[in-house]
Amino acid sequence: MKKPKLIPIILAFLLLLAGCSSGKNAAYSAVALPVYPEAIAFDDYEARNKVIAENTPDEVFVNALTQFAVSSTGTLLSGTRENQMYSPISLYYPLALCAVGAGGETKSQLFSALNMAGFDDKYIAEQSAKLFRFLYTDNDVSRLNLANSLWMEQYSFKEDFISTAARDFYASLYEADFSQDSTAKEMARWVSENTGGLISPEYDFSEDLVLMILNTIYFKDAWSKPFEKQLTEEDEFTLSDGSTVTADFMNMTSNRNYIDGDGWSLLSLGTVGGASMNFVLPDEGLAPEDLLAPEKLAAVLGMEGENVFAQVTASIPKFDFGVENGLKELLIALGAANALDPELADFSNMADDGLFISSARQLARISIDEDGVEAAAYTEISMDATSAIVDEPRPVELIFDRPFLFFIEYQGVILFTGVVQNPAAG
Repeated sequence: MKKPKLIPIILAFLLLLAGCSSGKNAAYSAVALPVYPEAIAFDDYEARNKVIAENTPDEVFVNALTQFAVSSTGTLLSGTRENQMYSPISLYYPLALCAVGAGGETKSQLFSALNMAGFDDKYIAEQSAKLFRFLYTDNDVSRLNLANSLWMEQYSFKEDFISTAARDFYASLYEADFSQDSTAKEMARWVSENTGGLISPEYDFSEDLVLMILNTIYFKDAWSKPFEKQLTEEDEFTLSDGSTVTADFMNMTSNRNYIDGDGWSLLSLGTVGGASMNFVLPDEGLAPEDLLAPEKLAAVLGMEGENVFAQVTASIPKFDFGVENGLKELLIALGAANALDPELADFSNMADDGLFISSARQLARISIDEDGVEAAAYTEISMDATSAIVDEPRPVELIFDRPFLFFIEYQGVILFTGVVQNPAAG
């Protein structure tokens, strides 16, 4: 009987780019490296507008991304009283690559989980490529970088799958020897470099490991209107159990718009690169969990409420924390159970031998201060082989001194979501 082979597809959506190569006799060697989109200077508005015009993803694809963010965020962030964070797009990219490599009912389930039912491999690959170029930002002010890589031992992977990964997912391709410790070190270095040093995972390779897919997303940007550091003050934050902790609160008063929603208020802080970080404060008597039901969360992420112009006094705690999330239960909840079942999984468009997802996790980290925000995420999936404006705005206080939600979006694409339960916890 043929010995099963462990095939972890590590999907790490962190923060930067990949890059490494070595000689023939080393533990790893670059087979092919993609040509990344050209970095555009911050003040080259003409070039940036051209990129956006030529690479804006279809509305139906962006809507699918948003629906995925809603369904996955609500499931993953519920049921915890600790700080939580998640990158929907970090999971979406590896799952899309897995969907392209799947067949039969497994493909149908993955496409449905991605809200891409009725579309084909070509469409999701082309839109993923457009999105990659659309989001890619790398200048001396702002960074929003995606990167993908495949680390492969000798195995019968399909050429079409490999080609799609390289062409449409901008994946770097490496031959790797997972029996050598240097491979694990190199992959950890790759991840660290591509997350601005925020994330450096550890690996424990099985002797049967033959494939790892890494995908990273890195975001760093400055507020378009920075907080004045001299206004930052220590104050109390009330936890969900009624106890309090002290935190450094950033303070600002300005005439601006905020969203008055059904059971929540939303303050949006723009960044110089055109993204926004949105802070969502549940009404008194409500908790973040009350806003995670699908309809509620869709309204929050869609900023569906009354747009009010007011003199807003905002107080937001600084925070810096990292999380690790197991994702197998999430994949089952999204309807992709077959991909996790060694008897039912079909990844025949990826490899000749049977594969199934044996584990999945995501690591993420975020930090905000008076100057701006920095965030990263790393997703890992393992696969086994089997046989309105008024003249005098009214004053409004938005004091984020109790648990709240946040999300970061760029041009309608949800990059990160999260819950701050305790800003003093790392």
